[in-house]
Amino acid sequence: RDSEAPDIAAALAAIDREDWPTALGHIIDAVPAAEGETRDRLRAAAVGIFTTVGDQHPLTLEFRPRLSRAFY
Repeated sequence: RDSEAPDIAAALAAIDREDWPTALGHIIDAVPAAEGETRDRLRAAAVGIFTTVGDQHPLTLEFRPRLSRAFY
C-alpha cells in the first residue's frame, strides 16, 4: 500500500490544479499496486475527469484505453 501513496497524493494534487493529464497519469500508475476500495476510487476519479472534459476530448480518447489496460 505504501508504494501507491505517492502516485495517489500526486494525482490528488494535480486534480486540485485541474492538471488532468498529470492526474490521469498518476492514477494509472497507482492502479497496479492498489486493491479493493482504493482501485474503485481510482477508477471513479479517472471517470470523473473523463466526464469533466467530455467523451470526445483528446485526453479521454488517450487515457481511457490506458486506464482500461491498467485494470486488466
